Amino acid sequence: SQLELVAVYPNLSEEDPILLTKDDLARLEEGGHLNCTLINYRLRFFQEGLKSLDPEMFERCHFFDSVFSMMLMQTMRADMSAKEREAAYQEIIAPGPAKRWTKHVDLFSKDYIFVPLHLEDQQWSLAVVCRPGLWAQQQTNMTTSRFSNGGRNAVSAPAAAAGAEVSEPAADFSGILYLGPLRLPPSSPGIMKLKWYLEEEYKYKMSHRTAAASSSAEAP
Repeated sequence: SQLELVAVYPNLSEEDPILLTKDDLARLEEGGHLNCTLINYRLRFFQEGLKSLDPEMFERCHFFDSVFSMMLMQTMRADMSAKEREAAYQEIIAPGPAKRWTKHVDLFSKDYIFVPLHLEDQQWSLAVVCRPGLWAQQQTNMTTSRFSNGGRNAVSAPAAAAGAEVSEPAADFSGILYLGPLRLPPSSPGIMKLKWYLEEEYKYKMSHRTAAASSSAEAP
């Protein structure tokens, strides 16, 4: 059977292990198409390696999986009003099968957020949000919805060759790096959906911080 389990990564004792079947491995053959399981496996492989080699850097990163990505792409729409976009965000973070993705994580205290994206061309790619806290502050301070940050626009670049070294961005850089087989404009629907999600997440986190600070100040 193609659904026969052939591998588990890292192992069954770990939280949320990746279960690989014959069907998953068959997709790696020429002409095959990657699925959510393979994307999650590759990201998890990278996470485990980073955790082992550089624990400090690992703590500075946050990784979303393909389930989050698919829900984001299906929930956010380009024709939404600001109010509808806020409602879509609440649907994404609602408890239940989708869980509250970042309930115990402050994305904006991280240096890097990794998000697999299944875009309109039906190919998987990767977005890396660099210095999300600085990026969100700059977006909030802007008077237009232009997708940029202080003159530094989101960067669209072809995927790096396997095994190629990727240098850490300059300390003053913040933005969204897109790594994929095709160059996409910053206004691409998939990239914009990620941007809208991050803006809503930032507003949500800031409102809760303000409320918590007010409660602390009022306490005897």
